[in-house]
Amino acid sequence: MRTTKQSAMTICFQDPEWDDSSYLLEEILLAAKGAISGIGFFAFASAAGINLLLKDPDFVKFLSKASFDLIIGIDAITDTGALDALAANVALYPNLKPRVFFGSLPGSIFHPKLCWFRQSSRGTCLVGSGNLTSGGLRSNYEAFALCTMSRNEMRASDELWKAWSACHASKLLTLDNPDVRKKAKENAKENSKRTQKKREILVEGKDGSISVGRPKTFGAEVLIAEIPRSGSRWNQANFDLHTFTRYFGAKPGKTQRIILTHIDAAGISGPQEIRPSVSVKSHNYRFELDAAANLNYPAKGRPIAIFAKVATRTFRYRLLMPGTQLHSAASKFLNHEEVGKPGQVRRALTTIEHVRKALFFRKLAD
Repeated sequence: MRTTKQSAMTICFQDPEWDDSSYLLEEILLAAKGAISGIGFFAFASAAGINLLLKDPDFVKFLSKASFDLIIGIDAITDTGALDALAANVALYPNLKPRVFFGSLPGSIFHPKLCWFRQSSRGTCLVGSGNLTSGGLRSNYEAFALCTMSRNEMRASDELWKAWSACHASKLLTLDNPDVRKKAKENAKENSKRTQKKREILVEGKDGSISVGRPKTFGAEVLIAEIPRSGSRWNQANFDLHTFTRYFGAKPGKTQRIILTHIDAAGISGPQEIRPSVSVKSHNYRFELDAAANLNYPAKGRPIAIFAKVATRTFRYRLLMPGTQLHSAASKFLNHEEVGKPGQVRRALTTIEHVRKALFFRKLAD
């Protein structure tokens, strides 16, 4: 949450349990909007964290017009998968200029976590505890500061950056440097010893993807909602303002990302879905559901989506189509539990404890 609106520095808390959480990812995207250049320093990086930032449409737009110098550490965590993810993004975005800090001072590691972006007449610096990993950007408890910089302060920072990078020119190595690759392989072996817990908020795949983990408690909120027809693009699920803000934690007009993973009836996870929350002048509030893509809206009945909240703006979900046993079971539940005005789409807010044994909910939170 931003503590102030009019100050040179704003303190932010990234808290997956708090509805007012300011995710580092979202604040970086906001700072990069319209910027003409940027510089980032991160002690640790993972393939999933790299892709979470660099493949976001807003950051891609930034990279299409502006340069971004990225310095990452190799002392721990950063492995061959992370280096390969960076290399793949360089091939797509030539304005991305990553290097690896390969220190030689015994007992010292490269440990910064900051970035800044230059606008035409000012700059924005973000400095805190978050690394370039899915946890650091999105799912860990972190704290960071947003600092607004004047043109002179930005110029001074640029000069400081040039002097520092010149001092350590021999330590700023390319992604394919043999020493860098060797250390990255060692880190990969260490990383493989760490088994990801099934209840981690975001689970990183070896291919750099992420999926939403299990809800942490039986008290986690569950939304069961009919999805209305919305022209030819009903996969852009529409919600009322109260649901959009109260349950999904989105705020109209803000740069925010809702992360979803579809879990089918067999418990199989679908691809990661990272959606910008969208509000339009008609007062519809929506985001896309990948599970609904390429499906025709049913001639009779409405699809039902079940969302299990794992963290702020982070969900598992299941889409049920009319004519199936699971849809029928969810529809019966809504008949008893729905809230709202008669004639409107049916919606019910409950908890995992209340529905965990229901047929339509099985394996969604397992």
